[in-house]
Amino acid sequence: MLKRVCLLMAMIWSLGFICTADAAPMELGLKPVVLGNEYSISLFMDDKVLRNPNAALTGFLEIKPGMKLSVAPVLDLWYSYSPTILPDISTMTVSVNGIPAESRRLVPDGAFRSNWQVALPLTSLREGINEITISVLHRSIEGLCKDIDNDANWFIIRLETTIKFKVDAMNYSLANFPNPFIDEYFGARNNVTFSLANINDNNIISMLRLSSFMGRMSGYGSPVVWEARLEQPDAVLDTNVIRLGGQVEADVNFSGDTAFLKLFPSLNGHYNLSVGGNNENGAKLGVNALCNNKFVRTLSGSETQFSLPVQAEKLSGKKGLDSKGIYTLSDIGYNDDILAAGAFHQEAEIFIPKPSNYDIEEGSYVELHFRHAKILDRKKSAVTVYVNDIPIRSEVLTAENADGGILKAELPVLPANQQGWRVRFAFYHDLGIIDCSKRYDDVAWSVIEKETSIYLAVSSHSRQESLADFPGYFNTDSNGDIVLTMWLSQTPDNDELTAAAQLAYWIGQNNTGNIVWKVQLGPQAVISNDSGTVITTGQNRVLTDKRTIGDSLPVTVNADGTIKTSEWLSIATDAIYRKNIFQVARKGDNVIYAFTYANIENMKSFMRLAFINGTSLNGQVALIDANGQTLTFAEEVKHQDAGLSKIFRNFSGNRLGSYLAVIAVVVCGTLIMMWYSKRRK
Repeated sequence: MLKRVCLLMAMIWSLGFICTADAAPMELGLKPVVLGNEYSISLFMDDKVLRNPNAALTGFLEIKPGMKLSVAPVLDLWYSYSPTILPDISTMTVSVNGIPAESRRLVPDGAFRSNWQVALPLTSLREGINEITISVLHRSIEGLCKDIDNDANWFIIRLETTIKFKVDAMNYSLANFPNPFIDEYFGARNNVTFSLANINDNNIISMLRLSSFMGRMSGYGSPVVWEARLEQPDAVLDTNVIRLGGQVEADVNFSGDTAFLKLFPSLNGHYNLSVGGNNENGAKLGVNALCNNKFVRTLSGSETQFSLPVQAEKLSGKKGLDSKGIYTLSDIGYNDDILAAGAFHQEAEIFIPKPSNYDIEEGSYVELHFRHAKILDRKKSAVTVYVNDIPIRSEVLTAENADGGILKAELPVLPANQQGWRVRFAFYHDLGIIDCSKRYDDVAWSVIEKETSIYLAVSSHSRQESLADFPGYFNTDSNGDIVLTMWLSQTPDNDELTAAAQLAYWIGQNNTGNIVWKVQLGPQAVISNDSGTVITTGQNRVLTDKRTIGDSLPVTVNADGTIKTSEWLSIATDAIYRKNIFQVARKGDNVIYAFTYANIENMKSFMRLAFINGTSLNGQVALIDANGQTLTFAEEVKHQDAGLSKIFRNFSGNRLGSYLAVIAVVVCGTLIMMWYSKRRK
């Protein structure tokens, strides 16, 4: 994978972006193992095969702000290679940010499986993303370029390759937030109790915003503690605590809407953070600031106050479907041109997510905009577009398209269980007779331009809502924001607040776009287009009070405690007392999710599994027992044709239909002309 694509993917992984609803996000791509304050981070998602005899692969290590490393990290490199290699001219080198760290020769005796421990010099590392590049020159045949496309010449960097490092103990300040409340490398260390001074929209929205923000920032795994509660006077909790709202005790004079942040240690190495101010807007201002990493890094010490509003960083997500279904690379997270540099085989891959709640029909395509070096041999240089590993279209790289070429490749209709298209742009750069011991990055290159576009042929009907879309696929508004409304009881108890906080954390883990939270309290919610996706939670019996949604949900609870279901569904009443009842429905333009539970321990048990392994939820209703056994139900919906134009399009969409359509037009035209000529006579 090319450097810029790898860098983009690493940044997406570190933010918690996952492209399928069944997968939990993972720091730097894979699950790390934590040993005290020592970490072992997997460098690649799977085995990487290098076939070019002169190749390089880059992985990434992120040094978080405020982290201190006094011992050099170690690259624990596992690899295999073809026993046909020639040891005199086969080598490998590890570099850190372009600076060589160590080199070695390849010998046939180590071909089956080898390990190399390489210390990564602290002087070569920097705060932020660090490139760890493994360069390999593996030759099997003497002679000019004889190893190109030689299947017996290969090199594999194994999945087991990790980077091991130790983070020094440190005294935390506000500038380190979201540490120490979350461990950005290992989510199973995350430990937070939200303590709300009182129940109001500002405090609940503040909790949801922080929870989803920290979920996005956190590493893989289920938190040790992730709970919420109404504040109890004089309560001392043996967890990290974030107190939201209320007056903050401080030797300062407040004027206007002023936020105050205070961080201080508590029991057993935990910390408390108070977020408040002189009125109920204090928590809102404070949380906005905490969700702005650039602002947080400017803080110092353990407490601060400010009156000027600090806007939370707005992250760009997928664009909402418009009437034409047209997207650009930036709409799916690729903001810059993508470079494919080097002689011979070079490629880059993107993932196009299938928009939620819509069927995509035949006629969809990706339109590649590219340019390349004019020096390439037009007789042997080409670009091929693969979709889900199937070659679709190819184009010769010529002097005429060197400054700008376009190649359109069709996107097939996806099965219901596939969440998108893997599109691979494979380039072959031929320079004629060259020295294959060099890569020629400066003269053999192609660029996938950011103007590359995607057209999705949106069906005239929205598809059936599914629990499989949660928590990774939401409709977005015209600004590209994910708007979510949490609908709770008038006075939610600690269990309901905890369920809401955990759902928000889970959503944060699975989305990189900008999330806008809203809150509705009480049985009569006002659901409008501005509400976006509506999420409700609580014990199963809250379904009795949610009168606004009426019969929109497949399962509701009558006043006498019995279950009322849609005609296509049948559920025993004792499910109220024994199972979690999860369901999804549509009310007007709004998608509504209900995650209700028999008891909070059942809900926590489900969330622990969901944080680690994702879920197998699908359909419109799921019943989940205390052991995690899931039973799902789906309504079978048949869509009617959308009119004569759709019938004609479907008819003419195949070759025979096209021929018949042309013949019909010619015959009709001839008859009309004959009738008109006869009438004139």
